[in-house]
Amino acid sequence: MFAKWLLLFSRSFYTKSIMIIVFNELAALRKKHKNKTIVLGSGVFDLLHRGHVAYLQSLHHYGDVVVVMVKSDARVRLGKGPARPILPETDRVAMVDAVKGVDFAFIGPHYDFTKTAIDPMYSAVLTSLQPDVFYSTNHVWQKLEQLGQTRVVIGERSNNGALWSTTSIIEHIKNDLS
Repeated sequence: MFAKWLLLFSRSFYTKSIMIIVFNELAALRKKHKNKTIVLGSGVFDLLHRGHVAYLQSLHHYGDVVVVMVKSDARVRLGKGPARPILPETDRVAMVDAVKGVDFAFIGPHYDFTKTAIDPMYSAVLTSLQPDVFYSTNHVWQKLEQLGQTRVVIGERSNNGALWSTTSIIEHIKNDLS
């Protein structure tokens, strides 16, 4: 209840129309945009930085409707440890939604991470949303094409030596600024 109130309250602080949705709305979103190419992106988006913005703004090159899944706090802790994320999922999804070019953003469903052929979180999202394109900079997601209709596009990370990862920003703060 509090999360819904927070999202409604925070809408007054943005000039862009807020399009934060929940996992259960993905199938309806697909139905509403059945004649459009839907592209799905995903990530943690902790300490939003230039690399995140470049990634998010590049998604529109692959489809008409850009949908971004922000990994849940529980999922981030499983992958990155108990000190992460820095920012809570509600803040991260609001920041992603505010980026120009992102049409819809949602917090990914939490599934315990298992070393299976297809990650159950991505399987659930792809089954529900049925995006035409899944865009990632991680080559491990190429295997998601096994699920059927979704084309997987793997982009390259190019930061030209800049601090374009949350982990490198945290390390810079801890080591170079302390």
